[in-house]
Amino acid sequence: MLLIQPPEKITNQNKFCSFQFTALPCAVMTDENVEKILGSDGLLSEQLEGFEHRPQQIEMAQAVETAFSDAKHLIVEAGTGTGKSLAYLVPAILWAVKNNKKV
Repeated sequence: MLLIQPPEKITNQNKFCSFQFTALPCAVMTDENVEKILGSDGLLSEQLEGFEHRPQQIEMAQAVETAFSDAKHLIVEAGTGTGKSLAYLVPAILWAVKNNKKV
């Protein structure tokens, strides 16, 4: 999780930067969380008629989950129909709820 500091708290400021990022400790998530929601027997499969299990979607969601847990950046490229929207939204929601933070 990154906390944005107000400009008056920044000591090494330049004319292009008005904030500073500070990593904060947050709850760690596991790959199991994504599987429980996006997996072939997961919550969405049970609740949404026509939900399609996509292994690449789970792989991407697990990478997003790891990035949130480790406070790292992640760039992902995936083709049309991979399920990118849910692959980044599900881990983002899980992380936000677990840590009581905004994403």
